[in-house]
Amino acid sequence: METRAFQDWMVETALPLWAGAGRDAAGGFHEQLTLHGAPDAAASRRVRVQFRQIMVFCAAHSLGLRADGAAIARRAFDRVRKTAWAPDGQPGWIHRISAEGAPLDLSRRAVDQAFALLGLAWLRRPG
Repeated sequence: METRAFQDWMVETALPLWAGAGRDAAGGFHEQLTLHGAPDAAASRRVRVQFRQIMVFCAAHSLGLRADGAAIARRAFDRVRKTAWAPDGQPGWIHRISAEGAPLDLSRRAVDQAFALLGLAWLRRPG
């Protein structure tokens, strides 16, 4: 796919889909969508997916592709901070939460912490 076609797909298809059907009422991101673009609302959520989407929407905002990208990312961060940061009193982001935000897998994994750092760095980027 050439660069222009990819950008068009991202701006016209992917970002609107994840900004709409890809988010829940609390501002978090669904783990997955069906082939028809509907959320799999019952699927549990990996915390790294939340931070990956935070990074994507911050980047989209920074590149001028989504004016509301930063607001979407901040709302998702507020949600993940409330549900996945140290719910057992131990430091770090847990691995998995339920669709409702309840802790499911309290393990800490390096890949989850790395995605959290990536998402947080994008949230703090100037502009």
